[in-house]
Amino acid sequence: WHQSVGWVGQTPVLFRGTIRDNLLLAKPDASDDQLKQVLQRAQLEMALATQVGEQNAGLSGGQAQRLALARAYLKDAPLLLLDEPTASLDAEHEALVWSSLTSYWQSKTVLLSTHRLDHLDKVDRIVVINEGRLVKQITSSEWQASTDAIKESLYKTEEVLA
Repeated sequence: WHQSVGWVGQTPVLFRGTIRDNLLLAKPDASDDQLKQVLQRAQLEMALATQVGEQNAGLSGGQAQRLALARAYLKDAPLLLLDEPTASLDAEHEALVWSSLTSYWQSKTVLLSTHRLDHLDKVDRIVVINEGRLVKQITSSEWQASTDAIKESLYKTEEVLA
């Protein structure tokens, strides 16, 4: 089952070594061209030989997050779990990554955990959880048609899964 799941969290777990080493964890037989393609898709312009230190040393939070995203792209699992996948990105990179993600996930099942409600128009179904309990399920079209009062009430909840 592990091969069927890709994961990108807010705080990526990377390993000491090169960017190449970290990517090859997802697909050990990947070519350099494949590695460069996933880095480009994840909006990360870094050489494959760039060193990554312990606890992601040498990378910014946004670079580490995009490297984890590139690794998930390379794994190409049918299920993609995303926990605030753009939390460490500036607005410019966030927009680019969201464009890349929404294009990529058209052929995937994606579970997105977020507190950012401005991206919910990109998903099919929204599940609202508050204090560990299911509060609401709505479709994206219902979300788009909902009033500001409903959206404001969602901002006050603890977690939204899309």
